[in-house]
Amino acid sequence: MTKTEKDLLQQNKMLLKQQAEFLKEIKQLNENIAYLTNKLYGHHSEKMDDPNQQSLFEEDGSFTDPEQTGEQSEESEVISGENSKARKPKKKRSEIISTNLPTEDEIYDSPVKCCKSGHDLEKIGKHFVREEVRLIPGRLYVARIFETTYKCGNAS
Repeated sequence: MTKTEKDLLQQNKMLLKQQAEFLKEIKQLNENIAYLTNKLYGHHSEKMDDPNQQSLFEEDGSFTDPEQTGEQSEESEVISGENSKARKPKKKRSEIISTNLPTEDEIYDSPVKCCKSGHDLEKIGKHFVREEVRLIPGRLYVARIFETTYKCGNAS
């Protein structure tokens, strides 16, 4: 055998050894993926925490309606009523904004003074839009914002 053939055989052995290591690593990574996939998406146990709790399903898997069987007790209603907390209704904006803050009215006027037909618009009043609490350094006030309302002057 020549020197190049010996080098090629040695290189071949080294590559086969490296291939075996890669295959072993791939096998280990596939096992890790399978384990984590099973852990994430696999079957989970749904054990009952309270042994006194009744099941909604019979042993054969059919659904049991307590109203039809007459097994519903009045005690369960009393117990559930004691445990549940009454929710407070959310406060409205008018309840949140303090009534003792100074107010300023701001009226916004529309730049359009003609209707779609080309007639002049007549001012008839103002329409309430919203309230805003504004803070300018050293000054806190409620801005009540209105917009001017118009009607067509040629309306009959």
